[in-house]
Amino acid sequence: MKEKIAKIFKSIFAFGQLCLMLVTLVIICAYGAAFVVGGEFAIALDAFVYANIFPVLYFIAVALAFVGIIYIYLTGYRTMRFDTD
Repeated sequence: MKEKIAKIFKSIFAFGQLCLMLVTLVIICAYGAAFVVGGEFAIALDAFVYANIFPVLYFIAVALAFVGIIYIYLTGYRTMRFDTD
């Protein structure tokens, strides 16, 4: 049962990270287009992304980090330890 729950958490974490990376790629492309176009459009795009999209991305990333920590706990994986047993 524990392995099944761990697998679900791993899937949620992986899918969430994929979505975050795709949204970040779209934002990078939009910033590239804004850099080329310039002017008022670039300022408006930056203001929109900074005010509306980044706070949501940060919240989702923190929530997914928590899901990842739960997955690590459920699988018993130990990180940053000195012993080799």
